[in-house]
Amino acid sequence: MHEENINVLLVEDDPDYRFLTREILTEAEGIDFEVDTAESLAEALEHLGDKEPDAVLLDLGLPDSFGLDTLKAVRDKVPQVPVVVLTALDSPEAGINAVHQGAQDYLVKGKANDEMVVRSLRYALERGRLEAQLEQALNDLNREFESVANVQEELLPVDVPEMPGIESAVFYRPARRAGGDYFDFFTIDDTKLGVLEADVSGHGAHAAVLMAMTRMLAHTLGPGEEPSEWLEQMNEKLAANIPKGQFVAAFYGIIDTREGVLKYSRSGGLPSPLLLVPGQEPTSCLDLDLRVPLGVVGGTEYPTCTEDLEPGSIFVVCTDGVTEAKNEDGEPFTHELLKKVVAKHQGKDPEEVLDAILTALRAHCNFDQLKDDITLLVFKVGPEDTDSGED
Repeated sequence: MHEENINVLLVEDDPDYRFLTREILTEAEGIDFEVDTAESLAEALEHLGDKEPDAVLLDLGLPDSFGLDTLKAVRDKVPQVPVVVLTALDSPEAGINAVHQGAQDYLVKGKANDEMVVRSLRYALERGRLEAQLEQALNDLNREFESVANVQEELLPVDVPEMPGIESAVFYRPARRAGGDYFDFFTIDDTKLGVLEADVSGHGAHAAVLMAMTRMLAHTLGPGEEPSEWLEQMNEKLAANIPKGQFVAAFYGIIDTREGVLKYSRSGGLPSPLLLVPGQEPTSCLDLDLRVPLGVVGGTEYPTCTEDLEPGSIFVVCTDGVTEAKNEDGEPFTHELLKKVVAKHQGKDPEEVLDAILTALRAHCNFDQLKDDITLLVFKVGPEDTDSGED
C-alpha cells in the first residue's frame, strides 16, 4: 500500500504528551508522518520561518502564549498551512472561536483518542488542499471577470456625440466587475440624437454576455427615426436570439434639436424617465402604457410618445439600480426621491444635476455595497437656433 508522506509540526510543551502524540502519528497506517517538534510559540514561529510543514498540530497552552492568541500567531505566520488544535482547554466557545479564526479542527486532550488525532489531521490536509484549489479557481474566475469587464468597457461609448443644442453627463457603474446595464448613442443627422438605455436580466458575467449580445443586435439594426418601430424590431431580434426566460428592459428616444421635441418609446422594467421643463411643473414623468420587456415574446407593440423641449429642458434616464438602491433599513431610494433631486436643479448643467443625484444616492445608502448596476444619463436640451442662415 502506498504511503503518503506528511510533515507535521507538533507544538507541545508537555514532554510526556509530546512523546505520546509523536508515537500516535509515527505508528499511523497509510501515512508516513514526519514529525518535527517545538516546545514554545517562539520556537514554533522560528521553525515555521525556516521550514513550512504540511500541517501544524498546536497546543494553545504554551510557556510563552496561551489561548487563541497562540493560534492567531501561527495563522499569521503560515496562513496557508492547515492547523489542528490539540489542547487541554475544554471550552465549546473556544473551539468555535478557534474554527472561526481558521483552525481546521479543535481536539481536547483526554477526549481525543489516537484515531481521532490521525483522522483530524487527514481531514485537515484534505480540506487544505480543497481550499487551495478553490482559491486558485476563484483567482482564475476573477481574472476571467476582469477580462469580461475590460471587454464590456470597450463596448460602451466613450463620449456622447457632440451636437449643437445638447449638453450631457453620463454615469455608469456595475455592481460587480461586469454588469448588465447598457447605454448607447446614435447620430441620426446633424440635429437628431438617438439615446438607448437598456437593463438586461441578471447580474455578473451572465448579464454581461447578454449585454454584449444586445449591443451587437442594436448596432446591426442601426439608428432608427421612429422609436416604437426600432424597439419592436429589437424585440423581434432578441426574442429570436436570447435564452428563454431572459429579457431586456429598454428605452429608446430621439432628441430633435431642430424641432425641439423628444420622441421616445420604452418597455417595462425601467424607471420612468424625467423631464424638467422651465416654467412648468418641477418634473414631468414620461409614463406610458408599459409593455413587457424586450425578448419575452415576439409581436409586441411599443407606442411612441412626443414631448416638447423648451430651451433649458433637463432630461434624465436611469436604470432601476438607482431607484431601488436600499439603505440599511431596506428602504429604496425611490422614483419620488429622484424627482425631488432633479426638481431642485432647474437651470443647472447636466454635470451638476448628475452630481446632485449621486450625492443624494450616497447619502441614502452604502454606495460601495449596491447590489445592482447603475446607469444615469442626463441631458440639457433645447431647439437649435435656426434664425441665422434663413431669410
